[in-house]
Amino acid sequence: SRGAGAAGCSFIAFPPPGATAGGCRAARRRGATARGPRSLRVARASGAVRDHELTGLLMGILLAGTATVACLVSNAILLLQRDRSGLSAAACRELDWARAVEELLRFESPVPFVPRVAQTDVEMSGCPIKPGDTIMLLLGSANSDEHAFDGADSVDFDREANRHYAFGGGIHRCLGSHLARLELRVSLREWHRR
Repeated sequence: SRGAGAAGCSFIAFPPPGATAGGCRAARRRGATARGPRSLRVARASGAVRDHELTGLLMGILLAGTATVACLVSNAILLLQRDRSGLSAAACRELDWARAVEELLRFESPVPFVPRVAQTDVEMSGCPIKPGDTIMLLLGSANSDEHAFDGADSVDFDREANRHYAFGGGIHRCLGSHLARLELRVSLREWHRR
């Protein structure tokens, strides 16, 4: 994160395994009625998903549509307030809000990093990574890569190709990315209109 986290939203911390959600799972194992998607219950029962992975998944589902969008909107407004030239440019012309949203997502990603578990042996820059090792993927860093983005350390609402990783990528891409974009676009339009 580049510091807009001053709005109080630079990252989301998940509770440790066995916290409140763990207590709920334990109660269910003792006989409480099983609820939730059947596929998660089957995955948990078969051992394909460990307790801490299930806790992370459920917390992610709970928080993904609320905390990250709130952080995204507040960070975008803070960034526009700090960068008066960007705000002036927005006021002087009809801004392409869809393009502006993509640039704001790239510049100040709502989730700066995501954990992943290595599946195979690999070595990166001389560092060995073994199966089962947890790796932190720095989405914010990828979004400020000078090899991928010209002028990566500045906001450019006219940026043409903006293939950022604010919502991850591949099979791990955020399912709510379209809704988050819409919420940000509507929020910024309304804020700007007033």
